[in-house]
Amino acid sequence: MTPRPRQPRGFEIPQSKLHSYLLNLDHRSGRGKALFFRGQGFHLAATEELAEALVAHAQSPFSACEESFGPFGRKLVYVGPMVTPSGKTPVVQTVWLEATPDAFALFVTAYPQ
Repeated sequence: MTPRPRQPRGFEIPQSKLHSYLLNLDHRSGRGKALFFRGQGFHLAATEELAEALVAHAQSPFSACEESFGPFGRKLVYVGPMVTPSGKTPVVQTVWLEATPDAFALFVTAYPQ
């Protein structure tokens, strides 16, 4: 078994990624994600709840993590169950980018598996 990659110093999620993308039913390419996350009980009025769930998902020992390196830094992909307000624990994939080893990992996207 391969050891889990080093966790980043922390995780950062721009609010715009939540309200303009993941929870936005009018977003051209994000509508399906918005339907999924809203169906799990997340809402625009409480984006911090989704942010906390995404970070907890990445920090969970139940999420598998793969890393790769590219021109923009280290990419971390986590796959595992995510705790949601609906009480369901769907398997979700989240993607984060760490520009330098001392930087916080920046949220890129999330979607159901």
